[in-house]
Amino acid sequence: MKLGQDKADQSFATPVRRRFAARLSILTSIRSKFILIGALGAACAALLVGGINYISLTNATRDTAEAELKARAHLVAPAIRGLFDDMRSMLLVIANSSSVRTFQRLQSGYFIDPAETMSSAQWKTEVEELFLAFLSQNPHITQIRLVGIENGGRELVRVDNYGGFFRPTQQDDLQYKGDRPYFRAALGVDDGDVYFSPVEMNEDNGVEDRNSIVIRALTPIFGEAFERFGFIVINAHFGEMISRGLAPLDLDEDLILVTRTGDYLQKRHGERAKFVFRGLARAKAPTEARLLHDAFAAGQTRFLDIDGVESALHMDQVSFSSSEIRIGLHRPLADLLAIGADVRNQSIVTALLAALFLREPFTRWRVAAIALGFTGVLVILRPGLEVVHPASLVVLVAAVGYG
Repeated sequence: MKLGQDKADQSFATPVRRRFAARLSILTSIRSKFILIGALGAACAALLVGGINYISLTNATRDTAEAELKARAHLVAPAIRGLFDDMRSMLLVIANSSSVRTFQRLQSGYFIDPAETMSSAQWKTEVEELFLAFLSQNPHITQIRLVGIENGGRELVRVDNYGGFFRPTQQDDLQYKGDRPYFRAALGVDDGDVYFSPVEMNEDNGVEDRNSIVIRALTPIFGEAFERFGFIVINAHFGEMISRGLAPLDLDEDLILVTRTGDYLQKRHGERAKFVFRGLARAKAPTEARLLHDAFAAGQTRFLDIDGVESALHMDQVSFSSSEIRIGLHRPLADLLAIGADVRNQSIVTALLAALFLREPFTRWRVAAIALGFTGVLVILRPGLEVVHPASLVVLVAAVGYG
């Protein structure tokens, strides 16, 4: 009797257990689905936040890169402007020197102190010595002259720089410059002012010298009755002058200078400057030089392809009497954005070093975050099959050292 009752109880319990197990299985399945949905949601949220942070950091890095490039460009403009200020100061010092003034008075026939024993020829020698002193201190200056107004603008005193050898010009070899454009343009310059000519080939005895591309600075000399007596004229080799002025800056960026007349000076980082007279008329003129000449916008940064590399170009200018020099400072965009890549590298390296030396847990989520960050580094740096420049390794070494 009791045995039959036990069998009946067991037969009743079995369906109940089965129903309970089924319900429990359903609940477990629902719970697993909720967990899966939650995990997927968390992953999507992490990716979304990571993507937003990546975009924000990239934009911030780009803005920082533009600001850094702009700041570097602002060092170039004052350096070039300083070169013209130096020429201006040199001119005014020479024009107001006692030797030039006394020689001018003797040439004009003004009354001279009876105690003065030196002749006009001797004072001419004094002026030549003054010119020689300035030439020896300024290797980019190729010529200093005193040119008179009368007699067709004939040179009265002239000293040349022949590659470091300085030679005064003999009286019979002095030339007439009254028909030269720079001479006529300077006739309207007031006392104490300076006129800068366009960049052009030097002309000697009517023959242009393609190896001597100069810019001239002139200041007038007036007599005691405020009449124009003549000009002090300085010729400077344009390419050498600019290279000399920019050398102390030690620029990491590439530089391009363009004049209004279509000349350009190109200086790649680590290379010597190359000046090309009327270079924009040539088919192989650099892209950035054409942009500076045709679509110039002072103070702006443009992003363009330069020699197959996406680069940032900041534009500035220096203006002077008859023209202006447009300045372009440019650098590959990847190099500028490497600042942000360095930040990501530091995070990645720090996590790896913490796992190796501090036994920090290395979870799947951390691995996923590191992988996402490294992907961002690759997106910015975009490595290719070309040869890796040794400077590119500096960022990696710095990241390891900092991490």
